[in-house]
Amino acid sequence: MSVPHPVRPDATRWTRRWSAGLLIPWAAACAAAPTARPRAAAPAEVVDSAVATPPLDRTHWGIEVRDPGRGRALYRLNPEKHFVPASNMKLVVTAVALAELGPEYRYRTELFAPEVRDDSVAARLVVFGRGDPTLSARFFESDLAPVEALADSVYGAGIRRIEGELVVDASSFDPEWVHPTWEVGDLPWYYAAPVAAFAIAEAAAPMIVAPGATPGEPAVVSFPEPAEAFTVRNRLVTDTAGAETEVQARRPLGSYTLDLTGTIALDREPDTLWLAVVDPAAHAARALASALERRGVDIGGGIRVVYDSATAAGLLGPDTAAATPVVVWTSPPLREIVAGVLEPSQNWIAEQLLKTLGRAHRARLVAGRPRGRAPLPRRRRRDRFGRRRAGRRLRAFGPEPAHAPCDRTTPRPRPSPAVGRGVPFRTGGAG
Repeated sequence: MSVPHPVRPDATRWTRRWSAGLLIPWAAACAAAPTARPRAAAPAEVVDSAVATPPLDRTHWGIEVRDPGRGRALYRLNPEKHFVPASNMKLVVTAVALAELGPEYRYRTELFAPEVRDDSVAARLVVFGRGDPTLSARFFESDLAPVEALADSVYGAGIRRIEGELVVDASSFDPEWVHPTWEVGDLPWYYAAPVAAFAIAEAAAPMIVAPGATPGEPAVVSFPEPAEAFTVRNRLVTDTAGAETEVQARRPLGSYTLDLTGTIALDREPDTLWLAVVDPAAHAARALASALERRGVDIGGGIRVVYDSATAAGLLGPDTAAATPVVVWTSPPLREIVAGVLEPSQNWIAEQLLKTLGRAHRARLVAGRPRGRAPLPRRRRRDRFGRRRAGRRLRAFGPEPAHAPCDRTTPRPRPSPAVGRGVPFRTGGAG
């Protein structure tokens, strides 16, 4: 794989940058040297020695470190070999996001209450989502803390009743929520959760599984908040103490019917499993509605999610540009979001970033489009724009695209391989 490296290629600065693991073979070589002052090993020798040391010698390595300022390679090992990059693609997504959006970039989620009357009644409440991936316990006290804070702010703005609907404008992202290369068996689980312009809890819902009272009884299944509206067909059976526990979940794409099968040992402690929600925007809207109702804010018209940008354009009335939000939620900076992607290798946040890049790139194309030209298709996939922009940024870093555009950020490999210098996007995988 190709990784940008802005460091100048002098040996002193290079050796400070290599990890302790790579320095071990070098340090050992120096310790074994005779009394004569040892020659400092070049960085390439350090890497070559490390990858030739068991058990690393059984692994296929493709490495290219580049200096984008000078436009040349600092180190290369099998740069043209074919690999499936898997979660390494998160490095590309996050690097491009930092370069394109900046480390201080923050998502904004805005709530509008058009036609608020003096008696604190709003015609409707509109949530304008832009894909904030941080509305979760990874960044706040709990998965529900962000929507609780939004509800507090709505109440604090003096709104006590919403005559119409709670509407979520989810049109910032295209309608492809789940990438088609996921396998059917992956779809129920959190690591294949759908993307959305407005979502909480990383588009996942917890499920607690516990054994029944005796072998042969059904397992006890419960769904704590933020719960999804599953219809559960529970065929998960309690087995004897010490038996193997295996839980299988099946759910057709777009369906709320969840089939559970398998066995759980009688002496097994309750286990929390995380499932992908069906419609992240609707899931988040239900959580926000519940938080508002707990504060005494009545919603008269129910919940609606809008995915089409043409419909969304009319949600705030004829003077959309002049509308002022009653609540503005700002995410942590992108540098913290990137840490939330890379440290745990988090698939869903990486997918959200790719869609965000696509939306930003498309907005630039629209803004720079000459008058009289045909408009860009409304429903073109945002991740295609994101992949296009990422490919251009990769060329700026140094690698050349190989045979295919960037695919999704999660790693179900297509038949065509990824290669060292032209890497299609796939950044994570199953569980």
